Amino acid sequence: MFCPLTQTPGAQCSGTARPPVFFPAKGIMKKRTVLIIDDDLLWHRLIGRFLADTGYKIYTAATCADGVKLAALHKPDCIVLDFHLTDGDAVCVCSAIKADAELKKIPVIIFSSDPGAEPIAYTQCQADNFLLKGVEALQELSATIEKTLHPIFSVQPDL
Repeated sequence: MFCPLTQTPGAQCSGTARPPVFFPAKGIMKKRTVLIIDDDLLWHRLIGRFLADTGYKIYTAATCADGVKLAALHKPDCIVLDFHLTDGDAVCVCSAIKADAELKKIPVIIFSSDPGAEPIAYTQCQADNFLLKGVEALQELSATIEKTLHPIFSVQPDL
């Protein structure tokens, strides 16, 4: 006789056994969180919907002040930040985030319609990435977030 609960040959099946151990399927992980800070309602909704559809948990803010508050409250995995906001700019937001010991390691991607903001995004904001708003950039955003969260380092041999 074989008891399927205990998986022991010759054992009587008593109906009690160790509970089964389940391992999460490969690739199932904690849902990544993204904070979107953008004052343009159209982009705000578009980015949020697109990222939610690709599996991210989304928090949104329309101002610098609300963005910094939500970053402190939720500690997202990544921040997607418009450069120009109604109450300031990305420099203000990044300065506040980089000054906070609990937030300073959160990667920031500047997602702006201002191509002139790119050098400032890297120098003053210390952004991890910059994308110029548009359909192509929106399609690249999820991959950019993943590359930012999981950078691939290559080692080049000394020549």
